[in-house]
Amino acid sequence: GTTAAVQPCWVSRTPTTSPEQPEAAMAHHLAEMKIPTMTLACPDRAGLGGKTLLLIRHAEGQHNVADTFDFDPPLTAEGHEQVQQTSLALGDLLRTVELVVVSPLRRTLQTATGLFPGPKLPIFVALDSIREVVESPCNLRCQREESQAHFPNVDFSRVSEGSDPMLSRFSDVGSGEPVRRKKRGKQSAPCDPSTPSGFPSHPDPAGLYCTQGETDTEIGARIVGFLDWVSHRDEQRIAVVSHARFLVPLCRALWSDQGKGDGWTGVNRQVHRDIFANCEVREVVISAAQL
Repeated sequence: GTTAAVQPCWVSRTPTTSPEQPEAAMAHHLAEMKIPTMTLACPDRAGLGGKTLLLIRHAEGQHNVADTFDFDPPLTAEGHEQVQQTSLALGDLLRTVELVVVSPLRRTLQTATGLFPGPKLPIFVALDSIREVVESPCNLRCQREESQAHFPNVDFSRVSEGSDPMLSRFSDVGSGEPVRRKKRGKQSAPCDPSTPSGFPSHPDPAGLYCTQGETDTEIGARIVGFLDWVSHRDEQRIAVVSHARFLVPLCRALWSDQGKGDGWTGVNRQVHRDIFANCEVREVVISAAQL
């Protein structure tokens, strides 16, 4: 068969509230917010034809702006504000979502449930396969049972029970050792007062370092498994709330599946920028064209 033409374009998304409404003031600066939109030629054998994916990175987390952070770091106060602003600005778009697939880390759960507050809620499903690449203590998650208690609207049945199995890839060097991660020049980050600061049953992240990070092969296998899972879902409009280092290779995989090589040159690079900003939304519309 032939490959349908790929037409990258930018579309403006404006707030759903009018300037006269008080709540619009906070979202006013997002009035010219633009979301990269791309139509991909998806082979029918992949089962993704006709689906639309909203790829969303979590809002600002404690670990994004601080050298020290809680286990499974939550959003900062600024992060919660980003979520609220985005929910207001992109309300029309977000209300079309039928399924929200979310990483089981606290910052993504807070982002997902904040972006889709209701009254009509989509289906929320947590998946380990779209979690952040494991190489730092900030990318470990709390126990499934604790997350279920804090986010009762999310289906955690596909997340492994108990503690994060990825803890086996970390060593405890004691609280006197520094976290082995890139310094960001700040010493602390304020959390939202309503957010639990941490769980006492978890180890201090400052006492952990990764001894076996995930490989590209492992990340690729996660992406393949996730796309296969999506292909068997009935929902057509799906939000994927995940992390920067997972979303970029996911974009590459979506493109390269269409016979476009590494999917990282020319106009495609312009659309799929290397890094997702906190709470950034990218819409990918997949055509039903055969290859």
